[in-house]
Amino acid sequence: IGWCDWSSDVCSSDLFHSISAFCNAGFALYSDSMIGFKSDVFVNLTICFLIILGGLSFSVITNVYENLRNFINIRILKKRNAFTKLSLNTIVVLSITSILIFTGTLLFYGFEHGNILLKENIFTQYLASFFQSITLRTAGFNTLDISNLNGYTYFFMIIFMFIGGASGSTAGGVKVNSVGVIFAYFRSFLNNSGETTLLKKSISHETITKSFLAVTLGGVLIFLATIILSASEKFSTTQILFEIVSAFGTVGLSTGITPNLSYLGKIVIIILMFVGKVGPLTILASVSKKAENSSIKYPEATITIG
Repeated sequence: IGWCDWSSDVCSSDLFHSISAFCNAGFALYSDSMIGFKSDVFVNLTICFLIILGGLSFSVITNVYENLRNFINIRILKKRNAFTKLSLNTIVVLSITSILIFTGTLLFYGFEHGNILLKENIFTQYLASFFQSITLRTAGFNTLDISNLNGYTYFFMIIFMFIGGASGSTAGGVKVNSVGVIFAYFRSFLNNSGETTLLKKSISHETITKSFLAVTLGGVLIFLATIILSASEKFSTTQILFEIVSAFGTVGLSTGITPNLSYLGKIVIIILMFVGKVGPLTILASVSKKAENSSIKYPEATITIG
């Protein structure tokens, strides 16, 4: 971009799409999003890199940068710097993000290689699958026609959109951090462990509660919105659910039904986008009562579960 003539339309377009990708906005200046660039390696990889970078969170980027700088100073420049390690949050975000990208690529290719990918050459098939795996989690760009996918492809995409990116990033969703904490909790529960641990680090009860709350609140909102739109709109449940989760995850992908939604449907989508961007936990905290200091301790009761 720095070599561009800043008065040219091409340079303005490059800048617009770069910012849109990093901010996980998904806005494109082309009517077909990025379909015209589905075989362009440079454009695809650049957009993907910016999407991933924006979805990692600034704390993770800073932590990686500091560790990389210290590694170079100690190992290469032989300086006597204090050796640092990646934080648990950074490891969780990088690990789950990598798993989701790899898994999403394989699933998209496996589900669509006999459908929408069939007419493309093998290189474009894998490149498009990789691009969609990254962008569907919150970015909203597409290099393929989303309205012509198989039904089961939509369901796996819905799960990925619901998860989203990292806490503190430009991405939406319930966040990969919450998924990592919930995974650690279930693993500790199955192992009959007295505390929840991840990579030999203990996770607080408050963090576990917040993670479950984020996922639960997100699921409840999506469930209620699905009921409302199923009653007000004349589209299939799959299309409606895809539209709702895309709005909640601030993804922006659509099966093409957005312009045809009723006024009620559009209002519900707007509310979901707002809640998804601000975060259900943030909204809940803003309307909840302040904690009251009390010396009263109530007797413990037993409730049968399961």
